[in-house]
Amino acid sequence: MSPTVEKDDPAQYQGRTLARPKVQGDYPTHIYLSFDIPPFFRTLVKEAQADLPELHSLLDSPSNNQPPTDQAELDTPKRDKEKETKLHVSLSRPLYLRADRKSAVEASLRDVVRTIKSFPLSFSTLSVFKNDDNTRTFLSIDVGAGFPELEVLTESLNKSLDKHHLPPYYTSPRFHTSIAWALLTPSSNPSSHLPKSTLIPSIQHDRSNKPDQKSFPSIEGIPPDLVKKLDEKFGDRIRKEGPWLVDEVVCSYKGMTEIARHVLG
Repeated sequence: MSPTVEKDDPAQYQGRTLARPKVQGDYPTHIYLSFDIPPFFRTLVKEAQADLPELHSLLDSPSNNQPPTDQAELDTPKRDKEKETKLHVSLSRPLYLRADRKSAVEASLRDVVRTIKSFPLSFSTLSVFKNDDNTRTFLSIDVGAGFPELEVLTESLNKSLDKHHLPPYYTSPRFHTSIAWALLTPSSNPSSHLPKSTLIPSIQHDRSNKPDQKSFPSIEGIPPDLVKKLDEKFGDRIRKEGPWLVDEVVCSYKGMTEIARHVLG
């Protein structure tokens, strides 16, 4: 019997689409670090939204009815409060485990994490990222202190993932935490004639002649001038904040419905 594949409905996630369809029996998995949010980070995001209203905050709690923040969370509408009220620094791509492999992979990751000593981490400058399929852009903050230690950690995690035939993290990664996102205008549109903000239609296909269509605002990108302006105002505070102690690695499964914490050695 073939596993059940669920239909993708961008209307549930403010216009975003799944990079991979939901498959029954899969364990969508994400490996990351988790930190408390300095209050002024939210002020930073609000100022960014004042100039660019299409931005959505990643720092709001579930009470504000925020959507999932990454592919791992998109795989299920049920989310965990802890992650949505924390900063996170990704240490893996979105991973997909079969149920019968979850325990073995988790044990392997736990063994790797135990070989790494805890270390301090802080953040440095504002930056911009895009997801792999160029459908979203992110306002982010790069990691400063702790970067070499994260390289060692992810290299060890990659070796463990490879043993289970899972994809490694990015080559030459730029470790960061994302604080806001926006939909990107589809690259198929003629960019030379696009305004700053465009509406992307999301159609719920019901095989009728009049599908339910809802549009979501999108942008061509986060303007460099905005990033510079925010960094000039908040950069010194960002660099003075912390450091945070990295003493555990978090693994979320099934869109945050299960969480495992692995303590560093």
